Amino acid sequence: MSENKGALSPADIRHFCKWLDPKRDYGDIFWVFTCFSRQDYADAVKIPYLDEVCFGLQDKGGGCVCEALMTWEKIEGGIPSIRAFSESFAMLTSPAMKKVFQKLMKRKERFTPEEFADVLVDCGFLDMSDRSRDESVSHAG
Repeated sequence: MSENKGALSPADIRHFCKWLDPKRDYGDIFWVFTCFSRQDYADAVKIPYLDEVCFGLQDKGGGCVCEALMTWEKIEGGIPSIRAFSESFAMLTSPAMKKVFQKLMKRKERFTPEEFADVLVDCGFLDMSDRSRDESVSHAG
């Protein structure tokens, strides 16, 4: 895995300096995601969705800067939907997220958690799920 995996681009840093904290060191912030069905606690915790992927910005010192949740609603086999609090709006309008949404729009109206994870990885996000996709066993539902 590349040492720069998850690193913010200069365009993202300019975006976050404008919309979040201009004095923050964004060199310590990185793009990350986790897939619920690949977390060790997936069997013990019930969620109201088929699956969910939490994605956002994490600080190397620990903690989340901002995040959003892509969920797959239990409708017609799973419809993707985004859940986000207002502090995540700067993240959702960033250059990196624009690339993510452009790739999703090229795919199809519906996409699976695995397809979303592929797009995130392709856009430079670091997969911090407990299990790799190779180890994954479906826990959702």
